[in-house]
Amino acid sequence: MIKDNPIKPVGLFHTPANVKELQDRLASYTGPGESALAQTAAFMAWNLASKIIDEQMTKEARQDSWQFRKSQALQ
Repeated sequence: MIKDNPIKPVGLFHTPANVKELQDRLASYTGPGESALAQTAAFMAWNLASKIIDEQMTKEARQDSWQFRKSQALQ
C-alpha cells in the first residue's frame, strides 16, 4: 500500500474537485487551438501522475515481497 503520496501538489495552481471541473476549465479556453493545447498538457500530466503512482506501487510491492521472503527464511 502506498504510504506517502509521491506526487506533491503545486501550490500556485487550483486543484479541481473532480475530472468534470478540470474538463470544464479546459473547455473554457476558446482561442484558436487553446482548448486542444490545454487538454494535451493536462492529460499528459494526468498520464505522468498515473505512471508515477504505478512505479511507486511496483516499488512497494517488491519491498513487501522481499520482506515476506526474508521473514519466511527466518522461520
